Amino acid sequence: SIYSCKLYLHRKNSLFLNCKKQNTMQAKDCFLSGIRFYILLPVLVLFGCNSRETNEAPVIPPSQNPDTLLTHSKNLLYTYPDSAYQLAAKAEALAKAQDNPLAPANAFKMQASYYSDIKTDYLQATRYCKLADSIYRKYNGKDFLLGRGAVYHNLGTIELRQGNYLPAIELYTKALHQLDTLKDEKTLPRTLNNLSTLFSFLKDDAKSEQYARECYKISK
Repeated sequence: SIYSCKLYLHRKNSLFLNCKKQNTMQAKDCFLSGIRFYILLPVLVLFGCNSRETNEAPVIPPSQNPDTLLTHSKNLLYTYPDSAYQLAAKAEALAKAQDNPLAPANAFKMQASYYSDIKTDYLQATRYCKLADSIYRKYNGKDFLLGRGAVYHNLGTIELRQGNYLPAIELYTKALHQLDTLKDEKTLPRTLNNLSTLFSFLKDDAKSEQYARECYKISK
C-alpha cells in the first residue's frame, strides 16, 4: 500500500541519515586521532630515546672485593640481570684467588637465582645451588649455615615452579629447620609463606593456616 511504501521510504531515509551521521562522526574521530598522534609523536620519540638511555646498565665502580661485587649483583638481578650475572662470576673468580670460601658459595647461589628467576633454566639453577651447597657444608660458621638454609629454600622454589609439590615441601621443611635454629628473619618468612601456599594447594587447610600464622608472626 501507499502507506506502507511511505513508511518504508521513511525508514530507509532514516537509516541513510543515521549511517551518514555515523560515518561523519567516525571521520571526525579519525581526524582528531590523527591530530593527537602527530602532537604526541615528538613526545613518544623523546620518551623512547630516554627509555633506551635509562635501560643501559649502571656503571659499577671497579672493585677487588668479592662481597662488594655480590652486593651490586644482588641489587641488579631483577633490573639488569645479565650485568648481575657477570658481577657474580667476577666475584667468584676473585674470591677463589683470595682464598675467601664464603664469597664463591654466595656467588654460586646468586648465579642459581639468575638461572631460576630470570632464565627459568632449572637444570642450571640446580647445578649452581649444589655447587654453593658443596662449599657451605664444609664450614660451620653462621653465614655458612644460613647459606645452606637459603639453598634448600631455592631448591624448594625450583621444585614448586615445576609443579613438584611433595619434593618442594621436603626441601622447604629442611630450610625451615635450618633457618629457624638460627633465628633467621630474611629467608624464613618466605619459606613459611611458600609452605602455607603448598599445603593450601594440597587442601590441608590446618597446616596451611599454621604456616601462615608463623609467617605473619615473624614478618610483623
